Amino acid sequence: MASRHLSIRIDPESFERLERESSRMQLSRSEAARTLIEEGLRMHAHPGIAFNPGPTGRRAVVMGGPDVWELIGGFPEGDFSDEAVKYVAQSLLLPEWKVRAGLRYYSEFRDEIDDRIRLNDEAAERGYAEWLQAQEAVTNQAH
Repeated sequence: MASRHLSIRIDPESFERLERESSRMQLSRSEAARTLIEEGLRMHAHPGIAFNPGPTGRRAVVMGGPDVWELIGGFPEGDFSDEAVKYVAQSLLLPEWKVRAGLRYYSEFRDEIDDRIRLNDEAAERGYAEWLQAQEAVTNQAH
């Protein structure tokens, strides 16, 4: 999809906050504004969802809880039944409405969340393989 141009005027205080935030995010002012507008629209559409920075970029989180990808990973075999929602809410010590907020976000942005899950699984597999190699090296040195 081609991007479209938007020209807006904002007050000086908001402009300064955008300057500081774009610097902190290490993005151009335009890219930071684009990111923050998109996140704001998503948060407006999905109450209970926020965004946090991290080593792999910004990601959707359940307010006061885990990342959405982590929440979704807690559902056994993609079972999103009421019973499963109750189980996940109890295990994460979250109110059910927050779990449902994460599920609603996931239903709209499934590909994004599934990509995060896949990337995390790949990183875990690499980490485990590295650990196995280190264990083998230690064992070989002991003999």
